[in-house]
Amino acid sequence: MSGAPLRFLDLLELGMLLAAKADRRKLADPSDDVEFYEEFFTDVDEGVASARADLRKQVRVSGVIDAVRRHVPKGSVLDVGCGIGETLSAMATLEHLDLHGLEYSQATLARAAKFVGSRARVHHGSATALPFDDGSFEGITCVEVLEHVAAEGRVLSEFRRVLKLGGVLVLTVPSRHWFPIQKSLIGHYRHYDRESLERVLSAAGLEVIEWLPNYPNWHRLADYSYVACSALSRAASRRGRPALPTTVTLPGASTPLLEQLFLALEPLRRRESALDYSGLPTSTSVVARKVGR
Repeated sequence: MSGAPLRFLDLLELGMLLAAKADRRKLADPSDDVEFYEEFFTDVDEGVASARADLRKQVRVSGVIDAVRRHVPKGSVLDVGCGIGETLSAMATLEHLDLHGLEYSQATLARAAKFVGSRARVHHGSATALPFDDGSFEGITCVEVLEHVAAEGRVLSEFRRVLKLGGVLVLTVPSRHWFPIQKSLIGHYRHYDRESLERVLSAAGLEVIEWLPNYPNWHRLADYSYVACSALSRAASRRGRPALPTTVTLPGASTPLLEQLFLALEPLRRRESALDYSGLPTSTSVVARKVGR
């Protein structure tokens, strides 16, 4: 599944991504996923998360948190594929929520436990077999995870099982067209558009009740910016000058390059905040409710 048609910029992105992830493990097939995800998050990712300097993630997470605040005023919320804990940490600002995270990688789980501390309980397990009783949660968040799992239908069925009747899923997935080698570098099995996402949710007994902003053009350019800075930071590290993607500066500049690029893109993001996301094929950030029995 894919969203926007292939463009010249896809070729540019392919080159930048290959440079940024030159020595990272590739996901060849589902049998490799344990090794792939044990190495998925690095000290660089943890450093960027701690600095809260990646505006792409901040924008995505803020949209998820706002949806949780409006749709789950109290109760238990599970963040599936919690990674190093960025969404859980942000959700901890909401009162009256009992927060849980689930992570597949033991190495990443340890990072998440350190990052969120006592603000949430983190559990080891797979999204295809959630280690929780039926009807355990008022809400589930799943941020850029479903595309990483081969058995998407099984995952969504598990989400429905552990949600209470009327409970909500806040889900974000990519809507982009990427080359197969790009997907293997980042562990994606598929991408979505609005229709394909609504179709798989409906098949699992989850009814879409709201489409959330995902700033399609802004996000694409923001991704280019981050991947380019990642490639530059890796080049600097090879020359003995360790740097995070968020701290790379051009000669003679005092402001990090990524910060400058994000600032230049901000007018586009503000314009795209006014779009009608219920009618865009690139809309793949959604709130869905468990319906039926």
